Amino acid sequence: MDFIYQELAKAGIALSVKELFTRVVSAWDKKNLSGKQLVRELTGSDVYLNYLEKHVARVVRLRTIHSADYDILLTNLYHPLGITSLSPGATEHKVNDGFYIENQHITNIIGIAGQGKSTILRKLFIEQIKNGTKYHFLLNYVELEMMGSLNLLKIH
Repeated sequence: MDFIYQELAKAGIALSVKELFTRVVSAWDKKNLSGKQLVRELTGSDVYLNYLEKHVARVVRLRTIHSADYDILLTNLYHPLGITSLSPGATEHKVNDGFYIENQHITNIIGIAGQGKSTILRKLFIEQIKNGTKYHFLLNYVELEMMGSLNLLKIH
């Protein structure tokens, strides 16, 4: 975990996750007593490190054809990709630093193999951590089918 934390700290992601935890806790409705224990747990360092190790590190580290033997961080190789809504007259949006989707709707990213869908999702995940007010989990459909969503979150 120390190596993972160092790499995430260098990329500024560890601090962003810490700030995300602070934003979520400060926005919590203090009248909601049933959630009091949950908020207390979210502010603990164990939860922070666990989220970093099991969820964030898994998303931001990857291997490429050129780095098949070692992990690299997405932030070190990302080139902005474009997405366009299927709505008539929609314009293309570059998924770049600072771009994130903040709504309550389900968003599907579709395309043929090799277009960068997973890469876009990874980048959106990072930007949501930096700018958002919610905890995010990136789930893999293959793992989801095999284990079920709750078991997947426990393991990862």
